[in-house]
Amino acid sequence: MATETVTIHQPKDALAKFTYLEWHDHYRTERPFQALDILHNAVDKREGNVSFKEGGKEVVHDVRGHEQDFTLDKHGFLFANAPTSLSPSDFQDDEKIKEKYLPECETYLKQYFDNVDQVHIIHYRVRCTNSSDPNSPTGPAKVVHVDQSGPHVTERIHKAFPDCADFLLRGHVRLINLWRPINGPIQNWPLAVCDANSLPEENLIETDRIRKAQKGNTRFVIQAPSMKWYYQSKMEDNTLLVFKSYESQDGVAKYASHCSFPLPTAGPMTPPRESIELRAFVFTYPRDEST
Repeated sequence: MATETVTIHQPKDALAKFTYLEWHDHYRTERPFQALDILHNAVDKREGNVSFKEGGKEVVHDVRGHEQDFTLDKHGFLFANAPTSLSPSDFQDDEKIKEKYLPECETYLKQYFDNVDQVHIIHYRVRCTNSSDPNSPTGPAKVVHVDQSGPHVTERIHKAFPDCADFLLRGHVRLINLWRPINGPIQNWPLAVCDANSLPEENLIETDRIRKAQKGNTRFVIQAPSMKWYYQSKMEDNTLLVFKSYESQDGVAKYASHCSFPLPTAGPMTPPRESIELRAFVFTYPRDEST
């Protein structure tokens, strides 16, 4: 009779130096921005008015063996055992992602949250670290940030749902990220998340990100000494990291800042990290109204 080999990974905290937004007094009078594409007819040719700096060494605590201690509403993130039906090679096929993976994620969100009326996936991206192009836009995120701000969430909802945006915004709105390795176990550039309770909201600086096609924004982070970081060592493909970018209700965690970091054990032969992430609105309609 064949036996199945089960690999047990021991928890291993890590040390990391994260890159943070650097504070400048001009943020008080001029809105922070990055011009990722400079238009030929733009009056302002600057690439931005923000700068970043590397912080000191911080402990990134390994959640392995304690995943159940973390929840979305208390910490802003969780690690879930959530196998997918897709193989690693399937994630190179957009049609398979749309036909199989996105519905899997929608089902997960509807099962995790109570009283969900609608899930709307707004974006997904496959990322790969590539030593020949370390600054690739599909490489790991290397600056601490929260993906969206409240005003931009409102703007996106009005754009996506012009006929019922006001109704949706009167209900419970969450913007949720789901992040998964697709060639685990991760041996370099794992994704770390920060406990929402350890980061004051005033340390989140809303920053416009200007492209030719559109203007978006993100919230970059000014480092706070109180920040507590977490990751899962040797994260496998059957694990899903779920975290908040926006939450409309008070009294619960509203966001989880995040950033990838290199591991000192990685070397030139370490396989590149491959992952898929998506963002989805999770709506609960206002209970005292109807469409």
